[in-house]
Amino acid sequence: MTIRQNIVFFCFTLAVGVLIFIPVTLAKDLFDDFPPNVRYYIQTLQKKADAGDVPSQEKLENLVKDTAKGRSGSAEVQFSLSQFYKNQPDQQERYVSSELSIYWLSKAAEQEYVKAQYELGSSYAADYIIMPNDASCIPATNIKQGERWLLKAARQGYAPAQYGLFNFYQSGKNVCYGSNNDQTYFKKANFIKAQEWLNKALEQQYAPAQASLGRQYLYGIHPYPKDFQKAIDYFIQAANQGDAAGIAGLGYCAEHGLGMPKDVRKAIQYYTKAADLHDVQAINALVDLYRDDVVYKNPEKENEFKIKAGIENCTRMIAIGCC
Repeated sequence: MTIRQNIVFFCFTLAVGVLIFIPVTLAKDLFDDFPPNVRYYIQTLQKKADAGDVPSQEKLENLVKDTAKGRSGSAEVQFSLSQFYKNQPDQQERYVSSELSIYWLSKAAEQEYVKAQYELGSSYAADYIIMPNDASCIPATNIKQGERWLLKAARQGYAPAQYGLFNFYQSGKNVCYGSNNDQTYFKKANFIKAQEWLNKALEQQYAPAQASLGRQYLYGIHPYPKDFQKAIDYFIQAANQGDAAGIAGLGYCAEHGLGMPKDVRKAIQYYTKAADLHDVQAINALVDLYRDDVVYKNPEKENEFKIKAGIENCTRMIAIGCC
């Protein structure tokens, strides 16, 4: 080799060494406060990367880049990272992705980023935090954290969080506690608080809250009396904002003649519009109508909406890490 070739070769070798070395050294500093499961995963990834496994090298490099971005301190970036990890489809790594999603949500929420506070609260309250030892009950610590973060967002006037608190207080929960979460108790609903927060969301004309109140009146769910006309009024308010549940509610009333003349053709129109907005109940209603209705029976349409129902259900399960 000539001197020039030696210099070029040396520079190339040094550059490659630096590229390999940077993720390794940065990882030790960047990942120190990650949850234990995530740190263990990164250590395993590091060993594979050191052994020359290219996919592991790429994953580690991406982790370094993403973490460096998150450490920049921007709540918006941290929230974006939480959404990225939340939607990772890899079944083998879903526990790690879930923990990383919650980690970045927490960082953004601590900076008073209201969307992060709402989503973090919702994740804890609904027990959407995926762990290898998931139980059938919701840990008491998750219940407290869920309520805490939802309240923080709701008190800032964030309507989705106000509606989230309505759902939180409206239904009872099977709660587990103890060192191994091996003891349980049933946390009763608090209808007074539920109504209080539903009303706050309604004051902001929040469409999902309007549709929900319509359902309360439709079925007479405590503490609301059964009142079909009020149900229709609230469904219309929600539907006028493009809310799928409100549109589906009108379809149900039309199908069964509740508060309006029975009209299956109109019901199908409402359900189809709601189905286009991914409403699963509307899709299932269309399956039933196209299968059973004497006038509108249509096996081809029935099969079309059966497939659509399967896709929507699987999409939702993936979104919460259960599929």
